Amino acid sequence: MKRISVASFAEQAIAESRSRLISVPNVVAGIRERIPGCEHTDEELAHIVSMIAINRGCQLSYVRAIGYEPVR
Repeated sequence: MKRISVASFAEQAIAESRSRLISVPNVVAGIRERIPGCEHTDEELAHIVSMIAINRGCQLSYVRAIGYEPVR
């Protein structure tokens, strides 16, 4: 199985997005699905995603779905 880094996954997800408004919680959830053993907290992942998205000139949304429970 090919291993992918968190930053690489975030870069790919943001690059493939048709929208310039990036939902940080959605990308974090995608990372959790794709990399189940990820050692980072949701807050750390959100920071990584945010920095990459800002670097690409995207706007950010931090709105979470009802019932969302972050991993700490």
